[in-house]
Amino acid sequence: MKECYKLIQELVTKETPFCKRCGAPATVGHHLYKRDRLATAFLPEALWSLCAECHNWVHRNPYPFQVMVINEIGERYYELLRLSHTVVKNMDFDQVKKELKKRLGEIPQP
Repeated sequence: MKECYKLIQELVTKETPFCKRCGAPATVGHHLYKRDRLATAFLPEALWSLCAECHNWVHRNPYPFQVMVINEIGERYYELLRLSHTVVKNMDFDQVKKELKKRLGEIPQP
């Protein structure tokens, strides 16, 4: 599971290499919903690329961040929120790793 969290971070920051708040180089993929909610934990669209400074800002200002996300993705925010509440009892982490690695491999190299 730990490797899956590492891979999702790498994937999100490679797919969106700049912070979605300020435009600086992204260093972290911030989970829009609690990362222990397995239904969305490894879903790239449920994370946002942020720089370290903006990531700290998000944790200090969750409501303005939520408004910013909703303004960008609209109703999809609420669809993902509902999905995040789905209880996942038996996740195949090997399959998750395989899919994340495949998607990472599909990202064009600069």
